[in-house]
Amino acid sequence: MGLVDMARLLGLLRRLARAPEGGGPDPRVEEQRARRTSAGMPYDLLLPRHQPEAVLIALHGATLNGKDDARLQHFARQLAVSGAACAVPNLPGMSRLEWLPSDLEALAGLIGELHAETGHRVGLVGFSFAAAYALVVATRPEVAERVRFVLSIGAYHSFPELYQHFLRTRHDPAEDEAAEDDLIYRDAIGAWRQRAALGLDPARLAELEALLRRFCHQASPEEKRAFRERWLLPRDPVALDVAAQDRAALEALSPAGKLAGLRCPVSLIHDPHDHIIPVSHARALEAELGALPDGGRHRVLVTGLLKHVTLSGAFNLGEAARLLAALQPLVQT
Repeated sequence: MGLVDMARLLGLLRRLARAPEGGGPDPRVEEQRARRTSAGMPYDLLLPRHQPEAVLIALHGATLNGKDDARLQHFARQLAVSGAACAVPNLPGMSRLEWLPSDLEALAGLIGELHAETGHRVGLVGFSFAAAYALVVATRPEVAERVRFVLSIGAYHSFPELYQHFLRTRHDPAEDEAAEDDLIYRDAIGAWRQRAALGLDPARLAELEALLRRFCHQASPEEKRAFRERWLLPRDPVALDVAAQDRAALEALSPAGKLAGLRCPVSLIHDPHDHIIPVSHARALEAELGALPDGGRHRVLVTGLLKHVTLSGAFNLGEAARLLAALQPLVQT
């Protein structure tokens, strides 16, 4: 990594480390909020005030806040400050906590339109479940040559296997507060997805929606724990959600067995203590990427500097250097 890229990346990480709440528009960034693809998918486009040096798409994970998630908007804004145009789409299914292969079609359409508009190949940055979506869509023949890199943070390898993991571990005790937080979010997602079958009354449903929207930064641990113990655990929403899954849809949304279609380098980053998507999925992705003829150009980093998909306050010089190398595509032109 050259000194210029290193300086830009360190500046980006310093800005990203600031809390996103309350962060408003930045005078260095033009924010276009009313965009839609030709297929109708809404997205925001955040641009530097000068000609962008790269084009990126940042993909939200499983959240009802969709593209308006404060962390994602903060991330995209800081990428624009660094000189890249960053599109932030609202994935139609994911933003409703529905696992729909049509989200891949919507994402492929956005990649094609941004490529045609700017002339740039597009970098994909996916978080959690959407990190796997980014990997899958980048393997498609009609898309692969238009993708410059994939940065995958917390991806799963096989969605059906992940669901079976949810089923096997749904009654396991949490080893610490961070694990408990992950497990409550997993249960809350399952309850939202199966809300009709669970028969939650309107008041409980509104409470569940509010909890999901406020989960990461506003809801207290006590609020989360109380809701899970009173309304989620007695109903076993994970088992109900597993039973209701369409395996073909989960397979379509899985990178497993598809990575030979990649035409770009991948940086894969994973928290070793992730309780939503366990690190075994990162290892399975690493094995599949490593077996490709060009496997040496892909980077896989399992690091405690990440907590699920968020930078932690921990610091280790060796791991920090590897993290910088994995994140390098964000600032390369």
